[in-house]
Amino acid sequence: MKEAFTYGLNPKMLFLVYAIMLYKTTIDTSGAACILLSDMQIIGLPALAVLISLPFLMGFATGIGMAFAGIAFPLLLPLISANLEFNNYALLLAYTSGELGVLLSPVHLCLIFSTEYFKANLAKVYRYIIPPLLAMGAIAVFVYCIA
Repeated sequence: MKEAFTYGLNPKMLFLVYAIMLYKTTIDTSGAACILLSDMQIIGLPALAVLISLPFLMGFATGIGMAFAGIAFPLLLPLISANLEFNNYALLLAYTSGELGVLLSPVHLCLIFSTEYFKANLAKVYRYIIPPLLAMGAIAVFVYCIA
């Protein structure tokens, strides 16, 4: 227990948590997601690309699942519930894309703490996690397209 508290209350770790939460709040309050969605719509990206890219980028930027969902999903609501019908497949695609962004994010606390604790090389960790994440993304796109 002493070792766990010593590691958990390490000033470096506490600063890291604070810095990531400050960064997430900055992304959230800056309105970057609204501007990004607006730009995507202006250039005419199809719904599939928007459902993939906006949650992925918000997940990657924040590294927190609740943050990407809270930022991206209200903006994607017109795409997820078009014509007064709820599209479960669009929701699945958006959620999967956001989670992939979170899992790949260099500010994802679980990833940072795990690599720090096990003294792993982050580049090697990415080499192991990218193939299964690509497979997950491909399955989500496939399910969305056949539905």
